[in-house]
Amino acid sequence: MQATPNIRAHPVPNIFTALATSAALLLLCAVMAYWTWAWLAPDTAVITPEAAAPQTTDAAKQLFGGSAQNPLPATASGPVVRLTGVAAAGNGESYAVLQIDAGRAITVREGADIMPGMRLLQVMPSGIAIERHGRRETIALPEKK
Repeated sequence: MQATPNIRAHPVPNIFTALATSAALLLLCAVMAYWTWAWLAPDTAVITPEAAAPQTTDAAKQLFGGSAQNPLPATASGPVVRLTGVAAAGNGESYAVLQIDAGRAITVREGADIMPGMRLLQVMPSGIAIERHGRRETIALPEKK
């Protein structure tokens, strides 16, 4: 019976193999993270008030006995508030993510002031209700595309 010689592999190729495998794994993770963020990120297109189609409530007014005569002005005075998301818990711990005048996003708790003269009254799963200078306004969540 012949004995096989005990040949030990050199440790340097094992180190290079481990480093190459680690680098390939990091590259794969980076590529997957980039494409996940690119595909799942929310749309950043901002609709300006001039480009948005005016919404009328004439039909709704007539349903409840009102008239379409002398409608309220369609534009509200003050900054443009854009609703980007809600977290509606229903127990007073609800929050809304808002963007004021195309600035950075802020998080506001239900019942708190958004800015002087503007308060977040209610957070609902489909939108929010705010009070702007004594007038109640409802802002709906944008539809997903």
